[in-house]
Amino acid sequence: MKFIVTQETARLGRWLRILGFDTRITGSVSWEKVVILAVREARVLVSRSRRPVEGVRVARIFVSSDRWKEQLREVFRACPSLGKTGQIFSRCVKCNSALKEIDRRCCPVELPERVARRNAAVKRCPRCGKIYWKGTHETKVLQALRDTLKHGE
Repeated sequence: MKFIVTQETARLGRWLRILGFDTRITGSVSWEKVVILAVREARVLVSRSRRPVEGVRVARIFVSSDRWKEQLREVFRACPSLGKTGQIFSRCVKCNSALKEIDRRCCPVELPERVARRNAAVKRCPRCGKIYWKGTHETKVLQALRDTLKHGE
């Protein structure tokens, strides 16, 4: 599933990317432009706005909260099958590109020693060059997601 989120739900958009969903985060663009992009790119429009969408059919999820955790719960309530579809940690949080695994020996940044010892996989964003690896932050992110989604039940 692909999403487009409006500026006021950008933090939710980054968490959807962490979960592996192709998520376009709009900047300061007009509502009409957001709707056109949603239709053209076959994306589900996620927004806090109740503005009408006229003349086109677009899948839409309204989130009422201004807090990302509750917004994520609202998205999962609207689409219960999401928990079975994403590939967690497969997209760049910064620019949304699909990450590519690279040879650790060719990594352009020095990896922490504990990462090198564990032979952890290293991924690189082909668009912006950001480097990702499995580290302690991953455990923290997974726990935050578990807590967020568990409390929404």
